[in-house]
Amino acid sequence: YSDVPIFVTSDSLLHVYHLMFNKTLREAESKHFIPLLQKLNQATLAQADGIYQQLQSIPEWGDAARRVVAYFGVGSKLLDPGVQIPSYATDLVQQELALIEQTSGMQPSVIFPMLENGEDYSQYIPRGHYTRIESLKAYFKSMMWYGRMTFRLKGRAPETGKFETRSALL
Repeated sequence: YSDVPIFVTSDSLLHVYHLMFNKTLREAESKHFIPLLQKLNQATLAQADGIYQQLQSIPEWGDAARRVVAYFGVGSKLLDPGVQIPSYATDLVQQELALIEQTSGMQPSVIFPMLENGEDYSQYIPRGHYTRIESLKAYFKSMMWYGRMTFRLKGRAPETGKFETRSALL
């Protein structure tokens, strides 16, 4: 009204875009991605259990198969604590979940013992829009688990690559 020009900066537009994107992402994750991840967890855990049943008597492959079941067990339990884990992998899953819940920084992983520096468990603290509701907190932790764990072909020790490649193949 006082004939002073309005100065709109690009950062205000980018902020509005970010808010819109954040809401869209939150809705997509809540309505679509969480149910899809539940189905994926269920299917991969069942498949990994079947593989373990076939390979459990072969020492190197049986251990790798057990760790694969535990790997999917952790991702499944993080998303849905009510998921049943096969008894032979429960100890690994419970120990790994305890480390995740402690969020105490760099620690050796129970399931991935050959990680040279261990795992940074402080990364499992939900942030951003994932702190709003419990289902998004659980989704964040599960996806963080899947995104951070590695199956390397080669590590500092030659046995590391063989160990993790067996698991990756399974």
